[in-house]
Amino acid sequence: FTSDLSSTIIANYGEQDLIINEPPANVGDFYINTSLTFPVTLSTYDSLELEFYFAPTVAGEVMKTYTITTNDPMFVGPTVIGKGFEIFPAITKTIYASSGSENNGDILTIDETTGAGTILGSSLYDDIKSISIDPNSGVIYGLNARTADSDIVRVNSGEGDSYYLFSLDIQQLAGIAFNKTGTLYTITRSGDIYTVDLPTGVTTFVVDAVSSYAGITFNPSTNELWASAQSFVPPNKDAVFTVNLATGDTTIVGHTGLGKVTNDIVFDENLNLYGVIGSASEINDFISIDASTGVGTIVGSVGYKNIVGLAYEVTGVTSVEGTDDNTVPTEYDLSQNYPNPFNPSTSIEFSVPVNSAVTLTIYNLLGQTVKTLVNEEISAGNYSVLWNGEDQSGLKVSSGVYLYKMQANGTNGQDFQQIRKMVLLK
Repeated sequence: FTSDLSSTIIANYGEQDLIINEPPANVGDFYINTSLTFPVTLSTYDSLELEFYFAPTVAGEVMKTYTITTNDPMFVGPTVIGKGFEIFPAITKTIYASSGSENNGDILTIDETTGAGTILGSSLYDDIKSISIDPNSGVIYGLNARTADSDIVRVNSGEGDSYYLFSLDIQQLAGIAFNKTGTLYTITRSGDIYTVDLPTGVTTFVVDAVSSYAGITFNPSTNELWASAQSFVPPNKDAVFTVNLATGDTTIVGHTGLGKVTNDIVFDENLNLYGVIGSASEINDFISIDASTGVGTIVGSVGYKNIVGLAYEVTGVTSVEGTDDNTVPTEYDLSQNYPNPFNPSTSIEFSVPVNSAVTLTIYNLLGQTVKTLVNEEISAGNYSVLWNGEDQSGLKVSSGVYLYKMQANGTNGQDFQQIRKMVLLK
């Protein structure tokens, strides 16, 4: 991700004119942003502002001297520092959790069978109030909530480090959740629900829902919005309920019976409902919730305080999406994956000229099936599918050479088959 612009001032405090020669267009991954005509002459007490940006090609912090030659032999140029980061998508069938300041804002995974938490690393924020996973990309998004406004961040599933995406000018936000089609919703503590456009950060008001809110999630089967109550007194202190997005009406499913606010809730791929309970100052518990009655059962201690957000990667990143190219192709085509070599994910684009039954399958060099990415009837068009380096069971595959094969049977009676090679490097 290319950085914003940063600027520096070059000023002449000497008695002689300072003559600045044309600087290089880039030094490593640092670039200068200027339309000036060089050489530039600065008289005594004159100054010049130069802007730079960073376009990282590797992860990690980089520091360079951006060499600028002048008639002053002591001047070498400004020091520029940038940090490149990677956003790894979530691992399939994994429960992720976020935390508040009492747990240093760390990102964790939680064992579904024992409730035990394992810290991935610091989010780099004091508090990530809520997290949710985009079903189309597998990327974890987080909410850094404040009283007057909040930030949406992207979370690296590998080490938990999180990075600013945009701000939402909405007060008292309580949570975020993606529905099954990939639309991001956010809700205030008092029930104002908005959709959020990820490319722009633009919010659209949906409805004012009844009740107070601690956490929200979508049922991955019915696409129905579920929520836990942010109420510290009976009768709704431990309530779990559904929300009608058309009317804002709520229906109580039941109460956990555990006498504590359920900080957040999430479904797994088998529609088991889970939650986390406990105040900011006490060790929290991971619970299972009966989706028909709302009754909660403690699975086990997370082992950490202030666990406030839960997210679950249901299916992995293998969804087929139409590309921005709306031109109907004239022939079948399977493109070379990009990037290649890759780690951890790569995109495969293909085209079909007519409605076709398409399969796209990954094989190892022994000819064994690793994963079937596409197996469906699709319309004529250009498509892209993302593979995140997992096999059919959701396990990460090892480094090596893999083959991907596309087969298509068109409604015009035409058949197509093509195989390409790709390399996974870890």
